[in-house]
Amino acid sequence: MEIVAAKYRVVSGSWFKLLAVISMAIDHTALFILRYIPQYNELLLLLDGRELSLYALMRLFGRIAFPLFAFFVVEGFIHPRNRRRYALNLAIFALISEIPWQLLNSAPFYATHSVMPTLLIGVLGMAAMEHFSNNAKQRGIALISLLVLSFLLRADYGALGYGFIVMLYALRRERALQIVAGTAMFWRQPVVFLTLCTLLFYNGERGFIRSTFAKYLFYAFYPLHLFIIYVVRHFVL
Repeated sequence: MEIVAAKYRVVSGSWFKLLAVISMAIDHTALFILRYIPQYNELLLLLDGRELSLYALMRLFGRIAFPLFAFFVVEGFIHPRNRRRYALNLAIFALISEIPWQLLNSAPFYATHSVMPTLLIGVLGMAAMEHFSNNAKQRGIALISLLVLSFLLRADYGALGYGFIVMLYALRRERALQIVAGTAMFWRQPVVFLTLCTLLFYNGERGFIRSTFAKYLFYAFYPLHLFIIYVVRHFVL
């Protein structure tokens, strides 16, 4: 049963991806710059009895990004031109992204990693589900092994992010169940529920991000915006 009639599904993937990168940039600006500036952590407004600063509001808006990225990683896996190249692109940009990520976090290399490895492990999980579709035991071993890897790697969103991607893939034909399961997984982040609901208006089309240049610019935005934030923080703080 359709939750939203076809005539209302008018938003292309490109618009959702644009929203995701804007949300992510705002989130990381707050996380890596505003949190260290006292005036941006002062009370700005009360929301349902909760005290919020500009920093907190920006982080709240930033919670939109991961569900969107996860959803379109699943879409990219389902409708790829070349799955190996798709996974390779994620792996390459995961490695590139480690440079600005580590500069921003100033932590031991083993302590934290960007969200890109989480997305890549999610792709491997979907590949395992498809490859071992006729062997429940091997499928279970592969998925649990990747879950352990996502936990040990300590990448952004970690095991929860990996599980979220696998869930979206497993329930890809059941949008209502995706919303219920996703909301339960991120029960501390109500924005995830609203984000998944907006995806009901997705029309399944690629949109304006079509050319090879535009596609790789979208990939490159992640490490590039982290590096820009690092440079700005160096001069501001």
